[in-house]
Amino acid sequence: MTQGYAPIPLHQAEHMLSYVDSHDRDVWVQVGKALAGEYGDAAADVFDRWSAQAGNYNERSCRTTWRSCLRKPGGYTMGTVVSLAKAGGYQFERP
Repeated sequence: MTQGYAPIPLHQAEHMLSYVDSHDRDVWVQVGKALAGEYGDAAADVFDRWSAQAGNYNERSCRTTWRSCLRKPGGYTMGTVVSLAKAGGYQFERP
């Protein structure tokens, strides 16, 4: 039997991203595709704020990449974001 997981609210996903380095382009695109696939355009500002933490942030590049992620969001899920955040030290709160 497969265990189902509750969807991650967007505000929690944004908090999780504080544990993920936005400087690495591969990670950046993976996160963009995961957010786009899960939340659609509602996550655009979250992606931009997270991206802006990188020293190499470029607003125009961020917008272009986000639009690309919306057009082809596949390949990455919120599981990717969870894994990256946990690798950075994020821990889910226990009930």
